[in-house]
Amino acid sequence: MKTFKMMPVAVALVASFAAAQSTEDVQKQLARQEAELKRINAELTELKANGAMTAADAALETEVNRLSERLAAATTVKSGANQITFAGEFRSRFEMSNDLLGAGWARQNYNLARVAMHYDFSKDITAAIALQNTWVTGTEPGTGSNDNVDAYEAWVEMRNFFTNGLTLKHGRQEFVKGTEFQFGNQSFEDGLVWDGHRLDWSNESFGITGFLFNETGNLTTVDVYTSGIYGTIKSIKDMTIDAYWINRDDSGSHFSTDTIGARAGGAMSNVDFNLEVAFQDNNLTDDPMALEANVGYMFSKDNKFHAHAQYALLEDGYQAPAMDLGADRYGYALTLFSAGAGANAVFNLESISLGLSFDPSAHWSLSAKAFFNDLDVSLPGADDSWTEIDVSADYRYSDNLTLTVGLGFVMPGDDAVEDAFLGYLQARLTF
Repeated sequence: MKTFKMMPVAVALVASFAAAQSTEDVQKQLARQEAELKRINAELTELKANGAMTAADAALETEVNRLSERLAAATTVKSGANQITFAGEFRSRFEMSNDLLGAGWARQNYNLARVAMHYDFSKDITAAIALQNTWVTGTEPGTGSNDNVDAYEAWVEMRNFFTNGLTLKHGRQEFVKGTEFQFGNQSFEDGLVWDGHRLDWSNESFGITGFLFNETGNLTTVDVYTSGIYGTIKSIKDMTIDAYWINRDDSGSHFSTDTIGARAGGAMSNVDFNLEVAFQDNNLTDDPMALEANVGYMFSKDNKFHAHAQYALLEDGYQAPAMDLGADRYGYALTLFSAGAGANAVFNLESISLGLSFDPSAHWSLSAKAFFNDLDVSLPGADDSWTEIDVSADYRYSDNLTLTVGLGFVMPGDDAVEDAFLGYLQARLTF
């Protein structure tokens, strides 16, 4: 009779090992299984002693021994993480444009694929790694300077480090502050990341970040180090105030800068505003400054009908640590003109822009911007000013997938220079 009682128990134990459970559930199940196996072994020992072992009992003993071995192995395995989170992005963008020198139309399809895994070892320790590949459609896999899978991010973060509110983060990481005027991640093709260390402390009213980074190749050169302090005051109603000091040092080229700046931004009723000013001590040029000011008004919160105006000035020689002067900030023309713009841009730029945006429905967002820019370098012709009009439409097919159509039309101030056009179609999937 004991044989028939123990057989279903053994079957249940086999099935329980195959079930997918959480770490806590597995540990509880292992404890119950260990107790049950001890009881079955005791009964088998009794059967042996009484000489009442049958063929079925012998088969059961073999299975129980196997389960005991598996259980012993399982109890020595420790979970590497209590929670694993997967995230990622796929982005494909078909772009066509004509340049200002009359070389004809250019067509390219740029792609980005990124997969990230976050491991929560405890409530205060998280590690992450993100792998990324960028390529142009039509290129053979394994060819091209960017056609490789690289570590986009790889970091470990320790929260409540020695005291509540203190966070230490080591490794390759994104670094975004304020409106991304100094530290941003608006680069479409590769993203902007840093290798290094940051220490954050914050409470409800104040936050401060100290950082030491070795700039990665997608910024300038691996020989450039960036360090500094970035503080934020959050205790003022409807307003945030930032202040920062940034040092960039390249010992190889004997180039260094110290930047001191501040920002005030916020929203009151339907009005939003931002003002940021930075002064730079640059040992290669005069001491330049940078300024950006904008104000917006939300006419309707139901359809997000919003208008804004912006003024920006970057004096010749000013270098931002990670500022991407892309379409959302100063227009497409900086790229189309091949004026050397982008991260760490060095030129005299004065920009005035006006914009409108609204959501006609839950799935659609429409926007239009007009830029009136003047750039003191590199434009063909005597007049380095231009007017640019950009329009875009976003269709949110789902919570994860957005389709975007964008058009840009650039009219240089010099009549001898051709107008420029850019259009693109983009699909972006996030998970």
